[in-house]
Amino acid sequence: MFSQVIQKLIPFEEAEADESAQPTKDIAQAAIPVLLFARAEKDSYIFCGKLKYLGHDPSMAPLRFVWGLEDFEQLNAEDGFKKLVHESERLVKELYQR
Repeated sequence: MFSQVIQKLIPFEEAEADESAQPTKDIAQAAIPVLLFARAEKDSYIFCGKLKYLGHDPSMAPLRFVWGLEDFEQLNAEDGFKKLVHESERLVKELYQR
């Protein structure tokens, strides 16, 4: 059974009966809004917009969510967001070079 928080993120009747069931797009969009805030190390947080539910994988522990960034095109024009993306790419490269 999903926790109460997860049930609010992906509300659908089958959640209690079948954790592998996927909600319909309409139901997923009716869920509480999920907003993304992020920051590069030691910088201020940047509002990165609203996330769109794309799916989840209940077979993974912890539960894996897949989200889409609804405002990417608009955010991608902003310097603060570009800096955040650049820093994230740098960190990923650094991690995989080890």
